[in-house]
Amino acid sequence: MTLTGPVPSDGSEVDVTDFGMQDAYNNQRPQTARGTVAGVPMILTRHAKPESAAQTKKWTLRLATPGPAVEVPDRTPFIFDEALLYKSYVNMIWAGRNDGRHSFERMHATRDNILMMADYATNEGSPFLVISICNGAGETKETEEYARISEVNHMLADVFGPNFVDLRSYMVRDGIKDAKFYGRFSEQVLPPTLQDVIDMEGDTIPQSLRRDKVHFSQAGVHTAADYLLRQLRGRGL
Repeated sequence: MTLTGPVPSDGSEVDVTDFGMQDAYNNQRPQTARGTVAGVPMILTRHAKPESAAQTKKWTLRLATPGPAVEVPDRTPFIFDEALLYKSYVNMIWAGRNDGRHSFERMHATRDNILMMADYATNEGSPFLVISICNGAGETKETEEYARISEVNHMLADVFGPNFVDLRSYMVRDGIKDAKFYGRFSEQVLPPTLQDVIDMEGDTIPQSLRRDKVHFSQAGVHTAADYLLRQLRGRGL
């Protein structure tokens, strides 16, 4: 990252002028992150635009506790505490869904970003799996959105080989068959609806496995989790 000046000694913030990539996270997760810069504990904060919480106004950095001011050379990385805490775990890399609505050039950037995540895991000696991007309602095989998502999934499969898990195809092909309805006292088979059949014919995730256009329903979450668990066990992870 690149800053406008030294990190102040009194705990006040300094602006981050270049984070080295596009938004690392948005309003769907906590807006502060703890980590270190050059070994010094710091807090990175995302400030949203007043008109839209999903859009970033700026990033700032401050000391976790007051101390001497810190000069940070340009392009110094911010090391997230979470990254160190979980580095020995299996990394399940599931990224790029929102990029599917943009250009093919953006899709290549998605591949490169995922490569950086995998490189980090590899350098730390951590096993990892890369999960395919899932398409949703209206993103059937005749649409441009489907073509973009398919393209990046093909790239990921080519790059990561046995570390790639095609969750999307499984959820389309076998998700309904394997899904259960989790009632209050029992599990029941989830029968496909007419819309589910239409979705599967269009090679997209069935409606009964989604709670909206793209996010999985309770049945979808359980079905995907069971499948990923089988993938982990099958690889001895």
